[in-house]
Amino acid sequence: MSTSVPHPAADPAAADPTSASAAAAAPDVATQAILTHVQEGKAALARGDLDGALSQFELVVDRFPQRPEGHNNLGSLYAALGRFDRAEECFSSVLELLPGNVNVSYNRGVVRIRLQDFDGAIADLGAVLSVFPEDADCWNNLGVATFLQGDYEEARGHFRHALELVPNYPNALLNLCDTETAAGRPEAAIAACEDYLRQYGDTEVRRKLLDLLADSCRNLLGRACAMAEQVLRESPEDAQTRVQLGQLIQAQENLAVSAEPTP
Repeated sequence: MSTSVPHPAADPAAADPTSASAAAAAPDVATQAILTHVQEGKAALARGDLDGALSQFELVVDRFPQRPEGHNNLGSLYAALGRFDRAEECFSSVLELLPGNVNVSYNRGVVRIRLQDFDGAIADLGAVLSVFPEDADCWNNLGVATFLQGDYEEARGHFRHALELVPNYPNALLNLCDTETAAGRPEAAIAACEDYLRQYGDTEVRRKLLDLLADSCRNLLGRACAMAEQVLRESPEDAQTRVQLGQLIQAQENLAVSAEPTP
C-alpha cells in the first residue's frame, strides 16, 4: 500500500491573491531576501547538500516567521528526509498563515498518513477534494488512509474513483489489488490486474499479478492434495490417485522453492 508523493514545494503565497508577494508590482526587501534564501536552499538540494538546504530554509523561518515560504520548503524537505513529525509542524504553520491552501493541505494529508493520523489525513484530503474533486492523487491517498483504518469498502471506492479519473494509474491499481486481497477477494484482485494489463503495460502490475496467481496456485494445490488424501483414505489401492498426489506434492515443493528469495 503506497501513497502518491507530496506535491513539490512551491511558494504558497504566490497562489494567494491577497498575499503581499502576489500583490506587489516588484518584490520588497523582505520578499527579495526570502527568494534569495529559498533559491540558495534549492540550489543546495540540487547539489545534494541537505544540511545547506536546511540551513537556508531554517534561516527564512527564523527571520520571517510570518511568511509561509520558509515553513513550506522546510516541510517539503523534512518530508523527503522521512522526518514526518517536523514536516507536519511546518505545513501546519503554513496553513495558519494561509488557511485553506490546497497544495499544503494535500502535503500535510500525505504526511499525516505516514504519522498514522488517519482522521487528520482524511480531513486534509477531503478539503482538497472539495476544491479539486478530480485530483486522482488525492483520491488515491484518501484510499490509503481509509484502507489503513480497516475500511476496505470505502478504500475500494476511492481507488476505483482514482482509476476512473486516470485509467493508466498503476499506483492506484496496485492499491486496489491490495484492498481486494485484504478483503478476502483475491479473484477480484487478479481480474483487476488482468483488465489493466489488457490496456496498459506496467512491470509492477505484472509482478503483482504473478504473485497473486502464484498464491492462487498454492491454495489450489493445497486443496487438491487434501482431496487426493481423502480419496486415498477411502480407496487405499487407488494407484492413479497416489501418483497424482505425488505429482501435486512435487508441484507444491517446486512452487515453494521458486518463492524463496535469491541470496
